[in-house]
Amino acid sequence: MSADIKTQKIRIKDLTEEEKKDRKRTLHREYMARRRAEDPEFLLKQREYCKAYSKTEKNREKQREKEKGRSEYKHYWYLQKKSKIQELESKIVELQAKITE
Repeated sequence: MSADIKTQKIRIKDLTEEEKKDRKRTLHREYMARRRAEDPEFLLKQREYCKAYSKTEKNREKQREKEKGRSEYKHYWYLQKKSKIQELESKIVELQAKITE
């Protein structure tokens, strides 16, 4: 997968803290992808861990909060859309009044 990508050698001392974290994150992500591609047993074990985590209460709380955020966003979006429609309908009425005069 990412074996084709040539990584540029970078002096770690020259990186900021945020860049160090980002570099560590990308290297770990590449390693895990490579490991899952090469080792089917590891892939199955990862899937089992994922299924087990999705059944925990901690994960359910996260999902509830995420869904709450989505529903708030959708509600806000709906109110904006509704006000825009009312505004356009009032403009239509005004224009029709001008045409009929």
